[in-house]
Amino acid sequence: MRINKYLATCGLGSRRKVESLILDGVIKVNGEVVKDLSFVVNENVDKVTYLNKELFLVEEKVYYMLNKPRKVLTSCSDSHGRKLVIDYVPSKPKVFPIGRLDFDTEGLILLTNDGDFANNIIHPSKKVAKTYEIITNKKLTIEDKKSLEKGVEIDGVKTLPSLISADKKVDSGYLRQITIFEGRNRQIRKMFDCVGHSVVNLKRISIAGLELGNLKSGKYIKLTKSQLDKFFQKD
Repeated sequence: MRINKYLATCGLGSRRKVESLILDGVIKVNGEVVKDLSFVVNENVDKVTYLNKELFLVEEKVYYMLNKPRKVLTSCSDSHGRKLVIDYVPSKPKVFPIGRLDFDTEGLILLTNDGDFANNIIHPSKKVAKTYEIITNKKLTIEDKKSLEKGVEIDGVKTLPSLISADKKVDSGYLRQITIFEGRNRQIRKMFDCVGHSVVNLKRISIAGLELGNLKSGKYIKLTKSQLDKFFQKD
């Protein structure tokens, strides 16, 4: 088994994440650092370690959907002692978050120990639809809406086309839904910055048709086979 797949199957993270760990030189096979992404692990013979801790293939794969509260970090560790998304789900088997939600963003986040599944969600080539509710300080003009839907330039790279619903006036500003097909860092906040709008609140409500629904903040559910099938059909 190729080393990136082996590490992902051990629950260390998505294929993309474990490849960066390999290149960082923190993975050893039989005591030797391995940086070759094409290295093949003999799972019945080789001893694979991460930071000198031995890794084992995961037998049970689990998939959780969490309604992440604001002020919670999408990570498995934090040197500042902040609340983490993994604090809200069972500690065994060990899982990791798929992708990320900003510290100040709430809503749907998936956690798993299945690296292949995670890769199927976050890899740019998959173009998985992610829908958010966003409240901004002012109403979108027709021109701004068209500009955002066509794509705006962020950090020198144009965003993929998006879908934006009509505005609705609420107490704190203007509410709408936006669906994007990529997952760049703070993407939606940066997109609206481009047209001069300040984000008051941001909440992810669906991924690839999987709806957050009425799941309360800080609560999670274990995904059913029918819910998972939506993702696996994208292979």
